[in-house]
Amino acid sequence: MLKIFRTFIQDGSVNLTDAFKENWLFFVCWVLGLIGICIAIYWIVRMVNRKLHPDVSQSSVVKMGKKRLFDTKTLVMGSLCLGLAFILSFIKLWEMPQGGSITLASALPIILFGYIYGWKPGFIVAFTYSLLQMIQSPGYVMNIPQALLDYVIAFTILGIAGCFRKNIFVGTILAYVFRYFAHVIAGLIWYQQYNATAFSGTAYCFLYNLVFLLPELCLCLIILAVPAVRKLFRQLQQKANA
Repeated sequence: MLKIFRTFIQDGSVNLTDAFKENWLFFVCWVLGLIGICIAIYWIVRMVNRKLHPDVSQSSVVKMGKKRLFDTKTLVMGSLCLGLAFILSFIKLWEMPQGGSITLASALPIILFGYIYGWKPGFIVAFTYSLLQMIQSPGYVMNIPQALLDYVIAFTILGIAGCFRKNIFVGTILAYVFRYFAHVIAGLIWYQQYNATAFSGTAYCFLYNLVFLLPELCLCLIILAVPAVRKLFRQLQQKANA
């Protein structure tokens, strides 16, 4: 099995950066435009909230009814989780030839934020993380649909862990499963042309993404299996609900 995967990875070495470096200005302008849209949406939501609820303290960023979605504490924790996840994403234990890598459980801070604070803040932080991932790897962005599927949807779906706050293992596994299928679908649509192996296009996409996502999922589960770690996260969740 190891020999098969080693041959698969080596034979499939294709540098997509060379294929897209001529369009780097388009990618930069598109990313900057997307960031500008997100900032504009943020300020519009904030202004609307101020007009509708003028007596609300400035620590509230978004409101859902009478319940705050983000207060200062949640916002700070979300920023810390984003920063930690982004830093861990640069620590690559194994890097694939056409994008994707085994990182030091970089998605775990995003998953834990959703587990602690719930699915609504979890999806917002996960969406922000997806934009950071896209900025980190502009050479693998082919077009807007591919970027939406391979980055925005694939990483935003990590917020689904917030829907399973009673069992962090189930939430983590489902988060990676949904991310896996998002990458596979993107591969079936856009990456089959770069298949230089003996595998069929469908098998190539399924195996390629399994090679780096499965070990990273196992690493996350090993970390979560440590009793002291689980206890700490449970305490943080209880404080967030208090």
